[in-house]
Formats: sequence, C-alpha cells, structure tokens
Amino acid sequence: MLVEATKMKGRKGLLLTGKRGDLMKESEQIVSSYVQTKIVEWGIRKTFSDYHDIHVDLPSSAIPKDGSSAGVSVATVILSLLIDQSVRQDLGMTEEITLTGRVLPVGRIREKVLAALYADIGSIILPKRNGKDLKQIPESIREKIDLLLVEELNEVFTASIVGTKVQRVA
Repeated sequence: MLVEATKMKGRKGLLLTGKRGDLMKESEQIVSSYVQTKIVEWGIRKTFSDYHDIHVDLPSSAIPKDGSSAGVSVATVILSLLIDQSVRQDLGMTEEITLTGRVLPVGRIREKVLAALYADIGSIILPKRNGKDLKQIPESIREKIDLLLVEELNEVFTASIVGTKVQRVA
C-alpha cells in the first residue's frame, strides 16, 4: 500500500483520506495522538498545527484498507513532513503501533515480504515479534531483500529517513 503525504499552510490539522475501514481509522487516531505527544521531543515548535496542515492519503483504486498494519507507515510520513526529511523510497514497512510507540506484530508476513520483493522494494521493516514468521519465507527470497526487525517506533524512524541503511537480519 502506498502512503502519500503533503504539508501546506492552514489551521485544520491532520487530514486523512483514502478508502479506509474502521480499523484504519482507529489506527490513524493512535498515530495522531502519538505524534502529538512527541512534537517537543522531536524539536518541532508546539505551534506547528497553528500554521500548517498535513494531508495523508492512502490511494486505493477502490481497495478498502481495513487492516491494522499501516500505523507505522502513516506515523513515518507525518514525521518526515514535520522534520523536513524524506522517507527512503526503497523501503517497505508493515507494523501497528501503540500510543506509547511500541511496534505490534501483524499477520501475513510471508505475503507482505513477497509483495515487497515483487514491487522492487529492497528493504522492509517488520515487527520484532514477527521474527519467527521469517521461517515461512524461503532463504532464496530472504537473500534478495534486507529485513530489519524493530520493537519501537523510534527504530523505524532511524531506519526510514533518507541516508540510512536497513540492517539484514536473515
């Protein structure tokens, strides 16, 4: 799933669009709350929302997004806009987060890794608790993609900002 975002002048705050189900909407609320609690820690002026809007879109072509594995992606694009740093274009991620930034496991890891490989994504970030699921992926596939297992959202941010490299785990 592609996640796009832009920052613009305004005072509406966070705008989320795309064909999304209830689980995605709940995930987006968690991301929004998490980001708001971290603004000072990230060195962003508290008054950012007084001057800017952020629009995040999940383009879908009529495919409803009702899974709960895009929270980290949405949080990452929001952070990239807030700190004016690009997200690596060769990177995929699939995780959900808690209000405190812990990364939660998700399902269908094998399918997601294969989809990333098919889409020419060279690196993918996965929840550490999904490490056991890597056994389901043939070694010949694991050799073709760099994988990083994470526990906290800050680890995702460190690996996803342009200029960083994902560490191989398999």
